[in-house]
Amino acid sequence: MLKKRRYTRRLKIYHKKNNYDIHLEDVEWIPKKFDLNSASVVIANLREQHYKDDTLEGYITRLILNESLQEKEKLVILLAHMEPLIYKAIGKVRKPYGSIKEESKSYAKEHENGKMNSFYAVYILAITYTIFANTDNYRNLDKRVPFRNYILHNGIVGYSDTDAKTAYEFLIECISVLLITGGDNLNSKFEQSIFVLNE
Repeated sequence: MLKKRRYTRRLKIYHKKNNYDIHLEDVEWIPKKFDLNSASVVIANLREQHYKDDTLEGYITRLILNESLQEKEKLVILLAHMEPLIYKAIGKVRKPYGSIKEESKSYAKEHENGKMNSFYAVYILAITYTIFANTDNYRNLDKRVPFRNYILHNGIVGYSDTDAKTAYEFLIECISVLLITGGDNLNSKFEQSIFVLNE
């Protein structure tokens, strides 16, 4: 639970201080805590589980596997679907003028019970606060992190292929974590997953 407490403190910094720059090194532990190994492993598992699904997860999986699109294009489209994916993971419906960060924080508080599902909720919260970070006052924007609002408001043209690739791979790893931890998975044993949580 030490990592949970540490990240909860960090989230308070994000919430209270908008000019706190988030760098990849600050958040790369989120997918690494799960034994995802690499983006290629994530893609293989998504193909196996969701490729034929007529769902948001199925659409996202087919998009990731679409070889006719470049990673920059996929990054933009995936970021446009992060809000509904997170809402689905926490089992809530978006309200008019609702805030995804506030809803994720509320969800984490609802599952503050010291059990494994509370640990999952913190990962969902961590992903939300990272992807939806307010970058307006950032002094040094790390383009290796897929900041949803910045990219959708400013476009992807100014991103190098290397930065876009890193941001894309981090994003699909986060998407995989959301699929592991969200929804009904909170009520099932994590060991039943094809992934293993590292201690």
